[in-house]
Amino acid sequence: MSEVTESEVSTISIHEPIDETARDQRINFWVSVIEGGAFMGGLGFLAAQTILPDIIRQLGGSPLLIAAAPSLSSLGYWVCPILSAHWVDRMHRYKPFIVLVGATQRIPYLLATIILYLAASGTFVGAALTAVVLTPVLAGIAGGLSVTAWQQLIARCIPEKRRASLFATRYIVTCILGVLAGFTAKYLFAHCSLLSAYATLHLITLSLLMVSFFVFLATREPASPAPAVHTLTLFENLALMPRLIAGDPTFRRYLWSRMLRNGTLILTPFLAIYARVHLNQPESFLGTLTISNMIGAIVGNLLAARLGDRVGGKIPSQLALVLYILAAAWSIVAGTPVEFTLIFALMGAALYIGEVGAFTLMLEILPQRNRATYLAITVLANVPAVIMAGWISSSIWKHTGGIALLAALTIVTLICSMLLLHPIKDPRHKRAAR
Repeated sequence: MSEVTESEVSTISIHEPIDETARDQRINFWVSVIEGGAFMGGLGFLAAQTILPDIIRQLGGSPLLIAAAPSLSSLGYWVCPILSAHWVDRMHRYKPFIVLVGATQRIPYLLATIILYLAASGTFVGAALTAVVLTPVLAGIAGGLSVTAWQQLIARCIPEKRRASLFATRYIVTCILGVLAGFTAKYLFAHCSLLSAYATLHLITLSLLMVSFFVFLATREPASPAPAVHTLTLFENLALMPRLIAGDPTFRRYLWSRMLRNGTLILTPFLAIYARVHLNQPESFLGTLTISNMIGAIVGNLLAARLGDRVGGKIPSQLALVLYILAAAWSIVAGTPVEFTLIFALMGAALYIGEVGAFTLMLEILPQRNRATYLAITVLANVPAVIMAGWISSSIWKHTGGIALLAALTIVTLICSMLLLHPIKDPRHKRAAR
């Protein structure tokens, strides 16, 4: 065996699985499916697009807080990778770091559950809104510190040709739990006080997050060469980031497309609220919308798994944008419960097709060297877009109370995202053509 140079070692350590048996690959595939499905499915009981905005509204939250609901966990999740990327780039193993941060990530849900049950019994009622809002923020911060390590672990443990089906299967488990979440929410809202219902939903979320944590411990991280010695500090790594963006036109175009895709957050925070109020439906209607959203997502994931494994991540990403545009246009003229139920099913399909496509394309399009730093840039780029979308959404809703303008702006941003994504060539097609 020839000698491996330091630069080659750095590349190998973050590429395909090394010295990993087919059995370990199968175990890692299903461990990732179960832990990811349980984690995201648990969060589905506090659905950010349907249930959480109404929880915040009922607890007295402002329109700006309601608009921020779908992205509360994402803000920390997107900012913090910048702070940990230089650590992750020099890691020999990723799993121990992910386990440590994962334990911390679940603590806010435990505290929120306790506070909400106390509030339901008449104690600390004023703390309920604070607990509901801060929980996804704090959990997102913790998750953001380890997300690039998790992405690197996936790249190391799962072969390229199985990644789209991995993400899609994780999301299918998530959506099945999401359908259960919808029925659970309908039952709780019909038979319990609002605070008791919110507390129980948080308890279910916490339970599934703990299942996710213990299943993840079974991950078998393959042996790999130690990464090259990195000497970059946090500030040196931050200084490197603008050069990485400037030197890669394809990556830069991808970043802009990802940012504009957040235009969906202009419409989604208020769509469920609008549908319920406009149609004069009870709170349990939110459960119906959640169920339809998850059923659409299951169909979308089945399609995304097949497309992603066969043709890569770009086509699913484009398809998701088209579906979002159709859903936004339909919401302007919809006027019946059936129509809004179908709109949420369409949006569920779009969301998860887009997530599968984005994850698949991202892991293939980013250079292997300094990959954690590239990943951190990718997620950080969402922050200004999310903040802007939330501000636009809350301002328009506050002054109009309608969704026509929200939907129109969403359509414009998604069309721009499609135009930026279109010229990017899928790396898998490039390799197949050689």
